[in-house]
Amino acid sequence: MGIKNRYFSENVNAVEERPLREAWAELQDSPNCESKVAVFDGTNFHHSLIKDDQLWTKSLLVPRLKELSAAIELKLRGMVEACPGIELHVLFDGACAHTNSTLACKEATQSSRQAQILVRNAEAYVKLKHFGTSRTTGEAYGMDTGVFRRLLIDVLSKLGDRHRVAQVHCVDRDADVGTVLYALHHKACMVVSGDSDFFVLFSGVVLPPGSMRLAEEGHMFCKALWLSDRLRLLGIQEQEELLIAAFLAGSDFHPAVLQGASWNDIGRHVQREPRRGRSWQVIVRDLDPSAEKEYSKAYLENFDVESYELRNGASSSTLSWSSQGALAIGITSMLPKGATPDAVLELAAHSAPDHTGAVCDEDGCELGKHPVCQRRLVQGYLKGELSKSMFGFLCKRELYESPMLCDNIPGRPFARIVERSKARLAAWLAGPEPEAWDDEDAVRDERFLGLRITRLREDTLAECLKVWERLWTQILSDQEQHGWPDGRLAGALRDERESLTARVSVRGVQGTVSEALDAVDFDPSMWHGAVMAYAGRSAEQEPRAARTFWFLAVGQDIRTMPQQHAKLIQRCMAGAKCLEDQRRLFLLAVAQLGGDRVVTEHFKQLQHSLLPGRRDGFEAGLGLQFGGGEDAVAGAVLLGQLCWWLLSWLQDAYFLCGHDGLLLPSGVALALDGGVAFVPASCLPSASGADGYRISVRSACAPKGPWEATSSDVFAEVLKHVRALVEGEKREVKVIKQWLKLTHSSVAEAFKFHNQLLVVDGHPYRLQVQPLKKRVSEFQRFPMSHAEALLKTSVVSYPSLLGGERLWR
Repeated sequence: MGIKNRYFSENVNAVEERPLREAWAELQDSPNCESKVAVFDGTNFHHSLIKDDQLWTKSLLVPRLKELSAAIELKLRGMVEACPGIELHVLFDGACAHTNSTLACKEATQSSRQAQILVRNAEAYVKLKHFGTSRTTGEAYGMDTGVFRRLLIDVLSKLGDRHRVAQVHCVDRDADVGTVLYALHHKACMVVSGDSDFFVLFSGVVLPPGSMRLAEEGHMFCKALWLSDRLRLLGIQEQEELLIAAFLAGSDFHPAVLQGASWNDIGRHVQREPRRGRSWQVIVRDLDPSAEKEYSKAYLENFDVESYELRNGASSSTLSWSSQGALAIGITSMLPKGATPDAVLELAAHSAPDHTGAVCDEDGCELGKHPVCQRRLVQGYLKGELSKSMFGFLCKRELYESPMLCDNIPGRPFARIVERSKARLAAWLAGPEPEAWDDEDAVRDERFLGLRITRLREDTLAECLKVWERLWTQILSDQEQHGWPDGRLAGALRDERESLTARVSVRGVQGTVSEALDAVDFDPSMWHGAVMAYAGRSAEQEPRAARTFWFLAVGQDIRTMPQQHAKLIQRCMAGAKCLEDQRRLFLLAVAQLGGDRVVTEHFKQLQHSLLPGRRDGFEAGLGLQFGGGEDAVAGAVLLGQLCWWLLSWLQDAYFLCGHDGLLLPSGVALALDGGVAFVPASCLPSASGADGYRISVRSACAPKGPWEATSSDVFAEVLKHVRALVEGEKREVKVIKQWLKLTHSSVAEAFKFHNQLLVVDGHPYRLQVQPLKKRVSEFQRFPMSHAEALLKTSVVSYPSLLGGERLWR
């Protein structure tokens, strides 16, 4: 949720930065503070951390989850050390069912945001293709929150047993309401979120996670906003007046009542509004200009926390609230794990499909319940064993494409991979044709064959790419002729982003999954092996279960695979799995789905990250033909997206085949370190190091400090880190004064270390890579190609890939 009219930035800009320890001490000394609980908006914390100025870990290629985990621990451990006794309670959005139109306005806002993401991702793809790097992105990948949540749970478990992780489930409400109700129930003294609705709803301190900054001395600074700070912006005195002001300004659920008004004007309007004993809720209804009072209805449902009643039988880990006599919001605990009451299960299952049919073998003998039996589906989602995207797909029966960086790859191969995967799943859930059974009463579930697909508009994607290519060419031409100042250049980019966002249409034509089934060679016998896990299942059935899992996951029959790979899949499915087996399974899936679109060098680097030092012919045994690098940027982006997606998709297929628990625990995700760098051919002359590469170190807490570290202990750790990731005996790493020299390495292998985040003794450092050779003017090196000229416009004097300062992000 959010309040319009730049309410967030107006508030944050109005307060001064201060040490978090000092703010915490003041908060604990205040008479209204009754606990040491700080409630986090988990999704907002996730997004802010990926884009954090100091600890950013966003990658356009292979995920950097090892660094993301380190960044999570730095932030949370810093809070624990600065705030003695603090209890961290992190809440994520859970199952949210929408049965009426009260959230229609928010959906329109989300559509606008998706247009912005699509435009910025097209820009990022053009820059990546020409420069090898870009931080200008909306959302590069559709990372499922479950991956981040598992990393966070691992970190919190190490910080003590007083911390909590939970999910908020709701019907026709925004999950932020549940977060506020949870905070009020626990008498929390602080909410950590960058969503402006908490500035209005919560009477305690609100701490935007993006304002938390680590200092050189190990201290953490922040911008903590007291209620008095938020009231002062409008010149009002009470929280009730703030709730009225927010209604006038507009929210994600309704348009602004006072169009174009400043916050000073809104504050004066609230002060002039006569109270006459009226509650703030009545005033909001009276100010509502809509004919049916739909604005105030939607606003009050999501901002009037007084209208919710805590239900009887609630415990500290399972809470639920009703509104107007109907169950509306429920909380379930993930850390520590706890039982889920039936009432909350019913709430979470409000829009989940209910299928209680049985699965039978070839002889018609019942073997177990249907994979999407409602109760099991909901419980799997609540335990984190089923992704949010899969839960939504099965509940809404719709594949809803969201803009991602990989959409800009010619032919959109990833979108085709997803469609075919969902088509296989739909065919399996529907069951075989009746004639495939020896049972006259067998009924096919046609619902799953009617699952809808809402695609992105292909013409919109093509237009955005064309515009950005043309714009960069024009920028180059004008800059060479007229010498545009940097501000004008950045302004041209900003204007084009806004213009494109305003005119593009994101959503395309709807189709159905059954259309994609024509491309799927589906063997009905796959269904017979796909039984639920149950006591007494014979050992003979395990290979068939593994066969079904692998067909659902990647569309391959394990009977056609090398024996060592088939046995690997069977071991993982049977539960006798080790971390190395899990990583090999992940590589198998990447190789099968990536095919000849993935570049050989990129896959080898991924294999080295997951299986360092292994030389057992695993890659050769894949029997696949990888790409040769003709379209290296497309191959690199596709590989990155596959890595993100498979962390969730493989788990979903595992769960739907009847298994409980996690197929790929955090050990696989933590091995993903960004992979090999992508260096465009046009950048090779400036990026290649004839005499090796210089790796320098700088404190991430001092982004403008010198590229050197003064501590010998830090250098020892950096040297150990680099040597562990350098593959091959010929490559050497030497310490020269206050930097490292890497020799006998390719450009891509060397630049994989560039901008890496490394934590030593609780302090974050950044690595910088530069080629070792005589530096000459970029104007004199070579006749300037189009790509080199574009590269020159994106950095001050050297490619951003090599550490130059950026003109913009």
